[in-house]
Amino acid sequence: FLPNEVLASKYWDCVNVACIEDKCYVLNVNEYNRYYIREKTSDLFEHPESVGQLKSLLNRNTVTIHHRLLPSKSVDNQNIFFCRYVYDYRAKRILKNPSLNNPNTNPT
Repeated sequence: FLPNEVLASKYWDCVNVACIEDKCYVLNVNEYNRYYIREKTSDLFEHPESVGQLKSLLNRNTVTIHHRLLPSKSVDNQNIFFCRYVYDYRAKRILKNPSLNNPNTNPT
């Protein structure tokens, strides 16, 4: 796993509101990459290409691009996470996230 990567799961639990410290954002991989390109973080990519070329690489071969709003620039980078996999807690195994690979899935 990569830093700031989390697993999606259908498991849920109730937590006392007094335990909540801050708000976080969980993005899919494309959104996470767009967020860091926007922030122009130099330590994420070790490419000699410019940011414009990286943006075009991310958008290549996409028929329609539906962009959700990204977190604002005032959000601390420690509160930004991304998800590539789903944890099936009943089967106790990790699955690829089907919503990221299915072109028929509508973004929310």
